[in-house]
Amino acid sequence: MKFYEISPEVPGDIGENSIVGRSTHPPTIHKLEYLFHGWLGGCIVTSFPVFLVTSAAAKDLVCERLRGFALAEVCVTLSEEYFELYPHEGLPDFRWLQVKGTARSDDFFLSDQELVVSERALAILNRHGLGRGTDVREWK
Repeated sequence: MKFYEISPEVPGDIGENSIVGRSTHPPTIHKLEYLFHGWLGGCIVTSFPVFLVTSAAAKDLVCERLRGFALAEVCVTLSEEYFELYPHEGLPDFRWLQVKGTARSDDFFLSDQELVVSERALAILNRHGLGRGTDVREWK
């Protein structure tokens, strides 16, 4: 099976209402607020060390029984900049994609803090639209 490294768009930051443990690297996020400054339309986005997926994509990942991740709630907020750039556009619902997999065994895992996904996972993400800000390359 082939695997792919994905570098999603970074349309925002971890918000100030997040609870972050900084005693480890990467930091441990206990509660996540994600502050969007913009969005190019991808179903997966990031800001170190977290990943978000749209609820629609998350539903398909679960229905297809992919492995190596958990989904959690995220509080999504929009910056003033977002409202200036997109005054009439909202966002879809997002879920926090917590990557927990093992390399070459699961559909989602981290390699040097980069997200790696299986062919199956990539097909689902592609179906939902990776967006202009996402880079994909084969992982070896």
